[in-house]
Amino acid sequence: MFSFVRRRGFLIVLGFLLLALFIWYAGPYFAFADYRPLEPVSSRVIAIALIVALGLVLVLLKRLRAYRASDKLATAVVQQAAADPGRPSGEAVQLRERFEEAVATLKQTRRTGHNLYDLPWYVIIGAPGSGKTTALLNSGLKFPLEQRVGRGALRGVGGTRNCDWWFTDEAVFLDTAGRYTTQDSDAASDSAGWSEFLALLRKYRKRRPLNGVILTISAHDLIVQGDRGREAHVEAARRRLNELNRELHIQLPVYVMVTKCDLVAGFTEYFDDLAQDGRAQVWGVTFPYEQTVGGEATQAFPAEFDELMARLNARVFARVEEDRDVRRRTKVFAFPQQMAALRDMLTQFVGEVFASTHFDQQILLRGVYFTSGTQEGTPIDRLLGAIGRRFGVAAQAVASPTGRGKAYFVQRLLKDVLISESGLAGVNRRLEVKKAAWQLGAYAAMALVAVVGVLVLSVSCNRNRAYVAQTAVDVAKLNQVPPAAPDASLEAILPRLDAVRAVADSANQYRNSIPWAMRWGLYQGRSVGNAARDAYIRELDGVLLPRLAGRIEERLVEYASEPEKLYEYLKAYLMLGEPARLDKEHLQFVADLEWQAVDSAAPDASASLSRHFQSLLSYGDTLRPIALDPSLVAQARSTIRQARISQIIYGRLERSYADDRARSVRLDVMAGVGAEGVIRRRSGVSLAEPLSSVYSRRVFQEVTRRDMTTLVKQFAADDWVWGADVASAGDPMKLAAEVTYLYEQDYIATWDGILNDLELVPFTTVSQATDALGKLAGPTSPLRGLLTAVVEQTTLVEPPKKEESSSRAASVKEKLTDRLGGLFSQQKDATGKSPMLPGARVTAHFQAIHRLMAGEPGNAPLDRILAQIGQIQRQLRSLGPEVGAAAPLDALSNPALREMVQSLQQEAETLPPVIQTLVTQIGRGTETSVISGATGELEALYRQQVLGPCTALLAGRYPFTPNSKTDVRLSDFASVFGHGRVFDRFFNEHLEPLVDRSERPWTWRRGAVRASTAMLRQFEAAEQLRELFFNRTSGKLGVRFTVTIADVDASTTHFALESDGLVFDYRVPPRGIAGVWPGPKPGAAAVVFADGSGTRERTSSFQGPWAWFRLIDAAREERESDVRSALIFQAGGHQARVIVDATSVYNPFAKRDWQRFTCEL
Repeated sequence: MFSFVRRRGFLIVLGFLLLALFIWYAGPYFAFADYRPLEPVSSRVIAIALIVALGLVLVLLKRLRAYRASDKLATAVVQQAAADPGRPSGEAVQLRERFEEAVATLKQTRRTGHNLYDLPWYVIIGAPGSGKTTALLNSGLKFPLEQRVGRGALRGVGGTRNCDWWFTDEAVFLDTAGRYTTQDSDAASDSAGWSEFLALLRKYRKRRPLNGVILTISAHDLIVQGDRGREAHVEAARRRLNELNRELHIQLPVYVMVTKCDLVAGFTEYFDDLAQDGRAQVWGVTFPYEQTVGGEATQAFPAEFDELMARLNARVFARVEEDRDVRRRTKVFAFPQQMAALRDMLTQFVGEVFASTHFDQQILLRGVYFTSGTQEGTPIDRLLGAIGRRFGVAAQAVASPTGRGKAYFVQRLLKDVLISESGLAGVNRRLEVKKAAWQLGAYAAMALVAVVGVLVLSVSCNRNRAYVAQTAVDVAKLNQVPPAAPDASLEAILPRLDAVRAVADSANQYRNSIPWAMRWGLYQGRSVGNAARDAYIRELDGVLLPRLAGRIEERLVEYASEPEKLYEYLKAYLMLGEPARLDKEHLQFVADLEWQAVDSAAPDASASLSRHFQSLLSYGDTLRPIALDPSLVAQARSTIRQARISQIIYGRLERSYADDRARSVRLDVMAGVGAEGVIRRRSGVSLAEPLSSVYSRRVFQEVTRRDMTTLVKQFAADDWVWGADVASAGDPMKLAAEVTYLYEQDYIATWDGILNDLELVPFTTVSQATDALGKLAGPTSPLRGLLTAVVEQTTLVEPPKKEESSSRAASVKEKLTDRLGGLFSQQKDATGKSPMLPGARVTAHFQAIHRLMAGEPGNAPLDRILAQIGQIQRQLRSLGPEVGAAAPLDALSNPALREMVQSLQQEAETLPPVIQTLVTQIGRGTETSVISGATGELEALYRQQVLGPCTALLAGRYPFTPNSKTDVRLSDFASVFGHGRVFDRFFNEHLEPLVDRSERPWTWRRGAVRASTAMLRQFEAAEQLRELFFNRTSGKLGVRFTVTIADVDASTTHFALESDGLVFDYRVPPRGIAGVWPGPKPGAAAVVFADGSGTRERTSSFQGPWAWFRLIDAAREERESDVRSALIFQAGGHQARVIVDATSVYNPFAKRDWQRFTCEL
């Protein structure tokens, strides 16, 4: 009954519940110094929610992992089932085809909640015709695939060569179809299929490839097989079992099933009395786990077999007494001896199959069971046969059983023994039992603690006392808030009102639903709650209501020039003095306007005031009357009567439809799916923002044909507001016409505002432009949808057909005016002109858009515009997603695209202004996207082809980092800046047509790309370096110069400069010595001084390919011209003046700004 308590899911849920209770009750006591993170209720709720969410995520991940593993296993088995492609195995091919069929069907029938990975797997091995398939079919297990593919679609017949996969709701059984045991049909094919099968199991069910093995042997084989046949069967079975243990690396429990026991004479007659439950029981022996693991099961089998025989003998006399047929009684009486005759053969079979050796891993014998799947064939009477052979008498043939066959001792064997022990394979059962016991004990302890804790907390925390205590706390807080002064502002009265409301809310928190724990005669909420509510109403009546009346009085004076507002406020004011005329909705509306106007530092002051007033209205049908100012009422009424009544009525019309959400206009719905991705409102308002239903065709026609008169009548019914009947305001017919005119003007202004507020969502890339234009030009174009809806909502009067005569038009108009009740046919409109049909002004105002949409579908003028947009979209799509991959200018100057865009913009000039703006945005956006796409691709190429090599070879090295001790290799320098190398090659391939080099600094050509200026400066600097260091003719790296040692101090007898194997020494008179960098022996440079003593001193010495430039940096330089520099070397009191003359104005010695070059974007 309470088996669910041991289920893992229940224990996990219980653990989560206990943890949540622990956090809820013990969380507030956790503290870090004075900080208590779990003290707020919200923090504990969040913590519990996070734990629950984490648990749900883990469960979901586990479920997803299981399904993924199942699908992966199924796919892998199908793919790996094939034999080697070079020499395909016929058996492997057959195995794959059968499994493909099974898995394909099983994936469509996931009703059991399990999958291939979770279900236990069992292999059934046995000789052909040993009754494996029959045992499965009569096991009572459910086959989910049977309803889809039929009972025989996934199984073979007795003795077949292919492996059969039996998918049940509780396990997967793999019937090896006989030959996998004996391999006597096709040895090579059988071996390949068996090996393939084991490899798949080992690879894709690593933790537990199989859950057990069912070894079948029929009673018929035990009886009729000779010694040689039995030995061959034992050898084959043992070999297969050893292969399983060896290949799968686990020890599998083996269940020996002796099938076809009905072929033992007397079986059917002996067990014929068993009902369904009796036939479902297990007949056999399951050895204790210790005997199975210890290898003692085979020694224990004879004794267990004798016990089974003793049980048979114990009921034989009762069975004999029950049966009156002499022949059947004879068979029943002899059946135990018939079964006992199998003892030695079965003992020998079990002992030889499960015998342990030093070479093979021990095979675990879990049990031996006797079954009968169906009663077919002729039973064998060994006793009569032995007697006949002994005395030379021919034994009489035993008759085959008649009637429908029944399954004996199969059903519970599979369900209660094998499947219930599915976790036995490859695990330490003692450890598992011990672990489960600890877990169960821990869960039980947690549950006990939780139950005891809840009971203790529930008993100790009396709900009614807590309720009264909380109310007392709220009352105490209320007593600490002093009453507001009579002249206090609205903001000042809020603390007192909030405190009183807190008391009322706390006292009435259980008013509508009293908890059972608070009933049973102890609940005091009704009396306490009523008292608190009465106090709250008194506070509202005495504090809030007079202040509202005062603010309304101020508005009556303030809105003297705004009759629409004055009327609404006067109506509300009169309601306060005459509660019998109370309209709660109207009074709440006016009050909310006042609360929203409260200038308070508290952000929720207006909301709090609104809640208080709403509570006041909800507690009764009337209010306490307020004394009104009669002179103020008279002044307000006089002002209203002098005002334009039509404007007041129209204002009421707008408010009457303010809450009509069902008929409101949704631009996003009108435009269709995906509209907000291409069209938006310039004001920032979402397309999904509803437009009041008063600006819909349906409501307009409803108002002008029926409700206009209703509004006038309602206004007349409010004569108590302005103190006179509607006749004093003028003719009701004219009044209705004026209201209609105001309605039309507002209708036009609203839809004009919407159309002028529309714009395209900017797109900056070609991909975005392609997608947007595709949507705009497609069959479900949002632009067409919007304009179609605009036409529908602004065509308030259908235009007469051209072929109709003027008399026909007059007739139509006459009928329509009759339907309007003569309101408009007898009066001039508000402008004094001849009357027009209601909505005619609106229809005429939007005629330009109506003409744009006129025509058959596909032939409207708008369709021509959309077709041009579609052509641009197809041209953009033909450019591909990587504009600029080869030459960005090609895309920018694409003649077809440019011509299409220009044509579209020319066409836009003929469109209505609103549509013209949208179409113009399309053309400009297309150009912008192409430029942006080219720019992005160009910068990406620069990063890949230039910035990467530049940074890798130059960054942090001398001469571009003067303080660096590492020099740029000359080969790297040349590969970056040389002719046709990194910078030069990229510029020629990608930038040449995009850059204006007519003057320095270089600039991007107009309308080309919008890449960074810093990138352009990089190429300009690289050009300068190329001019300074590389020969224009040969392109080789080299700088030629002349060194003249102009003067040395008097104490210096010898001075020389050494650079890359060249020596420049002091001569008299001074003369120039030609030099080149890099020299013949690059890598060193030095300054040598010698005095009269003959001592030579190398005062400055540098190593590396840039040693000559480092030597120049060490000297004091005096620039004399663009090609000449004077270097002053000083050391040890010596001084020399050296003149370096460059052979060109491109002089790297004098112009050292090139050293500031850096690799950047």
